[in-house]
Amino acid sequence: MALLLVAAFLAGRQVAEQPVQQEMAGLPGEGRERILLMTVAGHLERSEMLLLELVNTRDNGDIDVSVERQLANELGQESRLYRQAAQEAGKMDVAVLLEQLETVLVELSHGPQTVPSSDLGELRVRLDEGDVLFKVRVLGTRLRQEVNAGSRSDEDSPAAREI
Repeated sequence: MALLLVAAFLAGRQVAEQPVQQEMAGLPGEGRERILLMTVAGHLERSEMLLLELVNTRDNGDIDVSVERQLANELGQESRLYRQAAQEAGKMDVAVLLEQLETVLVELSHGPQTVPSSDLGELRVRLDEGDVLFKVRVLGTRLRQEVNAGSRSDEDSPAAREI
């Protein structure tokens, strides 16, 4: 009896040590990557719109940015998650840009409810120095093109023609 117990214990340890790769809802790795790229492209587009709205504000005096702060907080949290997923997927260029974007968004979300228009000028300079808006636009476009190119090649595959 003790021998069977020891054998079962050792067999259980060997099975637990083998790497197990779980498929997300039956999706192959290529499908998961396309979903990630499309989601990140949408995130970059929303972030770009927020930053452009702030940068292009021409009001003088104090500006209420409470809504923008809340959106920046949400986008900053999303950016952190997407950055981690991109790192796991080996998309280091995407992860680096998401980290830069996350820094800007977190800073915006922790700022005051109202800011003087001169502070928005500082934001413009900061975004220009790092070319953040330009990089966000270029990467978003590139990710959408990669996803579209991947979906076109899937349509040309024999399995897709059968459907």
